[in-house]
Amino acid sequence: MALDLPATEVTEATSPIAVGTKQRQLAFAGGLFDLKRGDLYVAYPYWHWSVPNVNTGFYVCNPTLRHRLARSQGYWNEDDNIFGSWPEETATIVEKALHDQGYRIKETRRSYFEKISHKPRADLLLSMRVTDIKLNMCHIHEPLSLRSLERSGGEGVVTVEWEVFDTVLEKVLDSHVTQGYGHVDEPLQAGEKAVFLAAVRDAAKNLGKTKWFRNLMTTINPVDLMPKSHYGAMTLTTRAKTFHQPVREHFPLMHKAIISVRADLEEMGSGFFISNEGHALTTAKRVGDAEFVQLTDSNGTKYRAKVLRTDLRRNVALIKADIHDNMALPISDQERPDSATTVYAIGTPFNNSYRATITKGIIAANRYFVHQGVSFIQASVPTAEGSAGGPLTDEFGNVLGLASTPLRQTEETNFSFFIPIDDALKALNIHLKDEITER
Repeated sequence: MALDLPATEVTEATSPIAVGTKQRQLAFAGGLFDLKRGDLYVAYPYWHWSVPNVNTGFYVCNPTLRHRLARSQGYWNEDDNIFGSWPEETATIVEKALHDQGYRIKETRRSYFEKISHKPRADLLLSMRVTDIKLNMCHIHEPLSLRSLERSGGEGVVTVEWEVFDTVLEKVLDSHVTQGYGHVDEPLQAGEKAVFLAAVRDAAKNLGKTKWFRNLMTTINPVDLMPKSHYGAMTLTTRAKTFHQPVREHFPLMHKAIISVRADLEEMGSGFFISNEGHALTTAKRVGDAEFVQLTDSNGTKYRAKVLRTDLRRNVALIKADIHDNMALPISDQERPDSATTVYAIGTPFNNSYRATITKGIIAANRYFVHQGVSFIQASVPTAEGSAGGPLTDEFGNVLGLASTPLRQTEETNFSFFIPIDDALKALNIHLKDEITER
């Protein structure tokens, strides 16, 4: 009995991308199967003389007891290797299917000395999960001897869930499901795999025809694709006065404003107080979707802090603990520091044993990522795991930004990226004023 193949019609955008259209660059990162053990994925129905779309000549399909009884259907098994090394082969198939529609695709070229799992460098990465396979296959046999010629043909449909990952924001932007149809007209060896890859090619073409994918690739300001904060204005009062003496003169005071943040038992981040009523900034990635996090102050005292506001695009969060008269760090009046300016990064790398570690460096550059519409301060101050969310200050200790590592390759360099403090406050719609003069 043959399997019913679902329809795969796509009725969205079908015209190729116009030459000159501004696009983000995308690379294919790989794929995986997500079928459950025991799922029915292939049928070997018995046909006397022919199978649709397959030229069987004088041969018949699946007439032996092997296929008519024991192997009339195939079920997904972890030991099945019928598709071989398909993840590597699909790279070229998916890239070409999208490139032919006018998309800006960075081809995957792997070196013998490069790990297969290495991610290609591009604005966006595309991955695929095959969630369903339905194949109707014909193994060719001679009608008299019933001997298999080890060739097969047929048709099939695959269902693929695609994910698009932003390499700067280090975040999956969205996912989308398409289906693809494939068939083999002339029976050949490894026919099941050939039908599968043809269906994957069709699924990739259907992805390129969707308005969802076209919008991701051609939106001039992809920031619009990310969730935005819609918080009302918040004014926080602080008594923190701008520092005018070198950091060493008042670091004991600054130390009291540095905190450690935990949303779970495994990972830790950093942060700092911006008001004298327990308000602190940290990264949105550190708090995640938690309602409350653990805050540890400079004395090692732990507090329960409520997550008040988060902005995923700028990777910043506002938390508040039930603390009063705490030390807060002053905010620098300088909008963007000049290159070669001396700066200090303060954070808690690794664990609380290294709480409020201070590191000295210089401003390397002020960066603006056009496609994401976000700015970063690049400083020659290496940051370690746990330092994200800690402050970057000028030579006097006034906050310029907070630590964030948006690019994976920076983990192997001696510099880090920091979110400008004015961008962080604007993203959360926070305004700071002191008790006498509004900032």
